[in-house]
Amino acid sequence: SEKNDLGLDQPLKLGRVSRIAKLTDELLFETHRGLPQVRNNYPKLVRAMRKNDLAYASKVLKKQVSKSAAHQLKVSSEVENLQKVLLFYQLWCHGLFPKATFQDCLQMLRGHKSVAMREYRRGLLNNEIRRLKVEKGIIVEDPENEPGDSDDEFYDPASNG
Repeated sequence: SEKNDLGLDQPLKLGRVSRIAKLTDELLFETHRGLPQVRNNYPKLVRAMRKNDLAYASKVLKKQVSKSAAHQLKVSSEVENLQKVLLFYQLWCHGLFPKATFQDCLQMLRGHKSVAMREYRRGLLNNEIRRLKVEKGIIVEDPENEPGDSDDEFYDPASNG
Protein backbone atom coordinates (compact mmCIF):
# COMPACT_ATOMS: atom_id res chain seq x y z
CA SER A 1 0.00 0.00 0.00
CA GLU A 2 2.89 2.32 0.81
CA LYS A 3 4.50 1.51 -2.56
CA ASN A 4 1.29 2.46 -4.36
CA ASP A 5 1.20 5.81 -2.57
CA LEU A 6 4.72 6.57 -3.71
CA GLY A 7 4.02 5.41 -7.28
CA LEU A 8 6.90 2.94 -7.32
CA ASP A 9 4.96 0.22 -9.16
CA GLN A 10 3.63 2.52 -11.88
CA PRO A 11 5.52 2.99 -15.15
CA LEU A 12 7.63 6.10 -15.39
CA LYS A 13 6.42 8.63 -17.94
CA LEU A 14 9.25 10.48 -19.62
CA GLY A 15 8.65 13.69 -21.51
CA ARG A 16 10.33 14.57 -24.75
CA VAL A 17 13.62 16.34 -24.40
CA SER A 18 14.15 18.97 -27.07
CA ARG A 19 17.62 19.28 -28.51
CA ILE A 20 19.14 22.72 -28.13
CA ALA A 21 21.97 23.86 -30.36
CA LYS A 22 25.32 24.53 -28.75
CA LEU A 23 26.54 28.07 -28.35
CA THR A 24 29.50 28.72 -30.63
CA ASP A 25 31.42 31.85 -31.56
CA GLU A 26 29.99 31.64 -35.08
CA LEU A 27 26.44 31.72 -33.71
CA LEU A 28 27.22 34.40 -31.16
CA PHE A 29 28.80 36.75 -33.71
CA GLU A 30 26.30 36.06 -36.51
CA THR A 31 24.99 39.35 -37.90
CA HIS A 32 21.27 38.57 -37.87
CA ARG A 33 20.97 36.58 -34.65
CA GLY A 34 24.03 37.18 -32.51
CA LEU A 35 25.52 40.05 -30.56
CA PRO A 36 25.67 42.41 -33.58
CA GLN A 37 21.87 42.15 -33.77
CA VAL A 38 21.61 43.24 -30.12
CA ARG A 39 24.01 46.10 -30.75
CA ASN A 40 22.12 47.27 -33.85
CA ASN A 41 18.67 47.16 -32.23
CA TYR A 42 19.66 48.57 -28.83
CA PRO A 43 19.04 52.21 -29.90
CA LYS A 44 15.38 51.31 -30.53
CA LEU A 45 15.10 50.07 -26.96
CA VAL A 46 16.73 53.24 -25.63
CA ARG A 47 14.28 55.38 -27.65
CA ALA A 48 11.31 53.46 -26.23
CA MET A 49 12.63 53.92 -22.69
CA ARG A 50 13.22 57.66 -23.25
CA LYS A 51 9.69 58.01 -24.59
CA ASN A 52 8.39 56.30 -21.45
CA ASP A 53 10.51 58.59 -19.24
CA LEU A 54 9.22 61.69 -21.04
CA ALA A 55 5.64 60.51 -20.58
CA TYR A 56 6.32 60.07 -16.86
CA ALA A 57 7.87 63.54 -16.59
CA SER A 58 4.98 65.19 -18.40
CA LYS A 59 2.44 63.43 -16.15
CA VAL A 60 4.23 64.64 -13.03
CA LEU A 61 4.65 68.21 -14.29
CA LYS A 62 1.12 68.58 -15.69
CA LYS A 63 -0.84 67.16 -12.79
CA GLN A 64 1.11 68.64 -9.86
CA VAL A 65 0.79 65.34 -8.00
CA SER A 66 1.80 64.64 -4.43
CA LYS A 67 5.17 63.13 -3.56
CA SER A 68 3.73 59.66 -2.98
CA ALA A 69 1.80 59.74 -6.26
CA ALA A 70 4.90 60.97 -8.11
CA HIS A 71 6.90 58.16 -6.51
CA GLN A 72 4.32 55.60 -7.61
CA LEU A 73 4.40 56.99 -11.16
CA LYS A 74 8.20 56.81 -11.16
CA VAL A 75 8.20 53.22 -9.93
CA SER A 76 5.64 52.18 -12.55
CA SER A 77 7.70 53.93 -15.25
CA GLU A 78 10.85 52.11 -14.13
CA VAL A 79 8.98 48.79 -14.07
CA GLU A 80 7.81 49.41 -17.65
CA ASN A 81 11.38 50.16 -18.70
CA LEU A 82 12.65 46.97 -17.06
CA GLN A 83 9.89 44.98 -18.76
CA LYS A 84 10.97 46.41 -22.12
CA VAL A 85 14.61 45.49 -21.47
CA LEU A 86 13.65 41.99 -20.38
CA LEU A 87 11.40 41.49 -23.42
CA PHE A 88 14.18 42.75 -25.70
CA TYR A 89 16.60 40.13 -24.38
CA GLN A 90 13.94 37.39 -24.28
CA LEU A 91 13.19 37.96 -27.96
CA TRP A 92 16.90 37.97 -28.76
CA CYS A 93 17.43 34.70 -26.86
CA HIS A 94 14.45 33.16 -28.64
CA GLY A 95 15.96 34.14 -31.99
CA LEU A 96 19.29 32.66 -30.95
CA PHE A 97 17.87 29.42 -29.48
CA PRO A 98 14.19 28.93 -30.46
CA LYS A 99 13.85 25.68 -28.50
CA ALA A 100 15.52 26.88 -25.30
CA THR A 101 13.86 28.68 -22.43
CA PHE A 102 15.07 32.13 -21.50
CA GLN A 103 16.68 30.72 -18.35
CA ASP A 104 18.54 28.06 -20.36
CA CYS A 105 19.72 30.67 -22.85
CA LEU A 106 21.06 32.87 -20.06
CA GLN A 107 22.85 29.93 -18.53
CA MET A 108 24.51 29.06 -21.85
CA LEU A 109 25.51 32.69 -22.43
CA ARG A 110 27.00 33.02 -18.95
CA GLY A 111 28.98 29.83 -19.39
CA HIS A 112 30.40 30.74 -22.80
CA LYS A 113 33.95 31.98 -22.47
CA SER A 114 36.21 32.37 -25.46
CA VAL A 115 39.10 34.51 -26.62
CA ALA A 116 36.99 35.92 -29.47
CA MET A 117 34.30 36.95 -26.99
CA ARG A 118 36.86 38.64 -24.76
CA GLU A 119 38.35 40.52 -27.73
CA TYR A 120 34.89 41.57 -28.95
CA ARG A 121 34.00 42.89 -25.50
CA ARG A 122 37.33 44.70 -25.17
CA GLY A 123 36.80 46.30 -28.60
CA LEU A 124 33.33 47.52 -27.62
CA LEU A 125 34.67 48.98 -24.38
CA ASN A 126 37.59 50.71 -26.11
CA ASN A 127 35.28 52.21 -28.74
CA GLU A 128 32.94 53.51 -26.06
CA ILE A 129 35.80 54.95 -23.98
CA ARG A 130 37.21 56.66 -27.06
CA ARG A 131 33.78 58.05 -27.99
CA LEU A 132 33.30 59.44 -24.48
CA LYS A 133 36.78 61.01 -24.47
CA VAL A 134 36.06 62.72 -27.79
CA GLU A 135 32.65 63.83 -26.50
CA LYS A 136 34.19 65.33 -23.34
CA GLY A 137 36.97 67.01 -25.30
CA ILE A 138 39.73 65.02 -23.62
CA ILE A 139 41.07 63.94 -27.00
CA VAL A 140 40.54 65.39 -30.46
CA GLU A 141 39.49 62.96 -33.14
CA ASP A 142 41.62 63.37 -36.25
CA PRO A 143 40.86 60.82 -39.01
CA GLU A 144 44.23 61.43 -40.73
CA ASN A 145 46.24 60.77 -37.56
CA GLU A 146 45.34 57.27 -36.45
CA PRO A 147 47.04 55.98 -33.27
CA GLY A 148 50.47 54.60 -34.10
CA ASP A 149 50.71 56.43 -37.46
CA SER A 150 51.75 59.81 -36.03
CA ASP A 151 55.52 59.44 -36.41
CA ASP A 152 55.78 57.20 -39.47
CA GLU A 153 57.21 59.94 -41.70
CA PHE A 154 60.08 60.48 -39.24
CA TYR A 155 61.13 56.85 -39.17
CA ASP A 156 62.32 55.32 -42.41
CA PRO A 157 64.64 52.35 -41.83
CA ALA A 158 65.82 52.40 -45.49
CA SER A 159 67.24 55.94 -45.25
CA ASN A 160 68.98 55.33 -41.90
CA GLY A 161 71.19 52.56 -43.30
